[in-house]
Formats: sequence, C-alpha cells, structure tokens
Amino acid sequence: MLLLYSCLLLVRAPALGQTPREPLAGTMPYVYRSIGSLKLDLQVLSPDASFAGPRPAIVYFFGGGWNKGSVKQFIPFGEALTKRGMISIFVDYRVASRNHTTPYDAVDDARAAMRWVKNHAGELGVDPKRIVAAGGSAGGHLALMTTVGPPEETGTVSSAASLLIGYNPVADVRDARWADRFGAKASTISPTSHVRPGLPDTLLFHGEADTTVPIQQVRDFCAAMVKAGNHCTVSAFEGAKHGFFNVREQNKRWYPRVMEQTIEFLRKHGYVE
Repeated sequence: MLLLYSCLLLVRAPALGQTPREPLAGTMPYVYRSIGSLKLDLQVLSPDASFAGPRPAIVYFFGGGWNKGSVKQFIPFGEALTKRGMISIFVDYRVASRNHTTPYDAVDDARAAMRWVKNHAGELGVDPKRIVAAGGSAGGHLALMTTVGPPEETGTVSSAASLLIGYNPVADVRDARWADRFGAKASTISPTSHVRPGLPDTLLFHGEADTTVPIQQVRDFCAAMVKAGNHCTVSAFEGAKHGFFNVREQNKRWYPRVMEQTIEFLRKHGYVE
C-alpha cells in the first residue's frame, strides 16, 4: 500500500508542481511532456461526481496558425460538455512565436498529448476507448493529425482518437501559400495525404466565406474519407468567415448552432447525456 502511494506521488508531483502558462479556473494541470527546460502542460476539467465511472474525454487544440494561440479558446466548449459528463482537456503545445518551432513540432506535441492522456486514463478517470480530438484552424489540423497521420511505431501507444471534430481546420498543408512554412515534406503532416480505411467518424465545421482556409479543403478531405469507407460530415455555414465558431465572433451569431451540432454528434455516439 505504501509503495502504491509513493508511485502515485511520483506521477502527480511534476503535474501539481507545474504552473501553467495560462491557468484555467477549475482545472487540474499536468505536465505531459518535457523538452529540455520546457514543460508542456495540459489542463483537465472534470464533471461532478454525479457522473460515475470512467468518462469519455475531449482533447482540445487551440488555433493560431502554428504561431500563437491560447488554451482559453475552447473553454466555452469544454465547460458545456463537462456539464454533460465529458472530461475536457486543454492542451498547450509549442508555437513559433513563443518557442521558435515549426508545425512539425506542434504535430509531435499533439500526438504526445494524446498518448499521455491514454497512458494516464485511470488517473484521470477517462475511458481510453472514448477520447475525442478536437481543434480549430491550425489546432484542427493537429486534431486530425493525431489520428489521420502515419501510425506510430509498433509497441507505442496510439495517439489516435475515437472521434474527430474540426472547427475550420486546415486539412491540407500542401497549399502553395504555405510552401515556405512546410517545405518539401508537407505531405508527411497533411491529413488529406494520409486518409485510409478504418478512421473514426469525423465532423468538420466550416464557413463558406472562409478565405484563410477555403472550405473546398475540408470538402476534399471529407470526400477522400468517404471514398475510403469512413464517415465524414462537413457542416457548412453560409456567410461565415474564418474563426466564426468562436464565442466572441459576430456577437455569438454562430456559436450556439455550432455547439448544438457538436453536442448532437457526441450524443449520437453515446459520449454525452
């Protein structure tokens, strides 16, 4: 019994000793990765005790062009789903403005975060078979890459999610506009390049007036998913521009519909009550 308690302290101590870059009220922070002196954290928001047993979880990746962004972006989404019994997890990852890193590093962090959640599912109260990856814009790209990217090496815990949700996600980084950022190896972290059979049900929200990430990108991605035998849906919003789904946009014009459809998608799969 003493040995077990000591082991738990070893698991918790680094997390509880970490002060997140952007602390979120009501969450528990955990260090999921250390790179030199840099400690990357994720923050966990859990439902109240009335929701018994291991719970499904949703892991959020913020947007910001792989250059900036805040874990606070998806707080309204996470709070709404936690009230319905899900565990919401907000991931900080490396970005260019703060860490002088590339999108390749961000993808590596996103996959590491998903593996960490699975490896610590028991401690977090998470059902490891029901973990959703979600994100917006560049964060949507990361969410897709946790699962659509090349499989991990044999013997490694898979970073794959059981469901995918994207909010105007970048689905293809081979676009010529981003050639200087992704270089000749763009296809290695381009979700559309890795579509194959056996991928999870996917829901993508996108604005038809989005000029930052044209909607045709996600339509092409979904078409490839369906051709491979997977389920994929694009929920298009007429007149909506990039970032339309955020609470602050258009005086909450789009958010209620996006949240309602998100909940319905999760309810269909038995993830929320």
